[in-house]
Amino acid sequence: MKKLSISIVCLLVIMTGLFAWYSTEQQRVIHAEVTELYKVVDSLTSTLREFNDNIKTIRATITYYHPNSKGINADVDPGNTAFMRTPMPGRTIAISRELYKMGWGGHKIYIPGFGVGVAEDLMGKSVKGIHIDICVPSKAFAMKKGKRTAVITRLM
Repeated sequence: MKKLSISIVCLLVIMTGLFAWYSTEQQRVIHAEVTELYKVVDSLTSTLREFNDNIKTIRATITYYHPNSKGINADVDPGNTAFMRTPMPGRTIAISRELYKMGWGGHKIYIPGFGVGVAEDLMGKSVKGIHIDICVPSKAFAMKKGKRTAVITRLM
């Protein structure tokens, strides 16, 4: 995106330099085209800024849970998440309260070695720090996967 912006700016500079060599009518046409190009550049810049503001990365502790296991990250209501959705293995991610306060709730999150899931559950208040818990199909699978850290990405 940065190379595209630089290329457009260079094109605008060249067109502005050639502007002086043309007749008045040609200058009006070129001026209109350059003005339109500036509008496109402004729009692209605004879109890029918005895109960058919405994508965040952070290092997190990653663990796994099975809602119905009655022991590994057990919940009062294993049939519903904190966002009142049914937990789905391979999709549902529980996030720490700290991540929730940072605006990660409800967003898709990319986790290396896992893929993309949705932050639609909250971890217990006792969990401190930047932490996510990935919903998996069984307690045995959760125990096998264990605990690790990785840089996760909040998507738009």
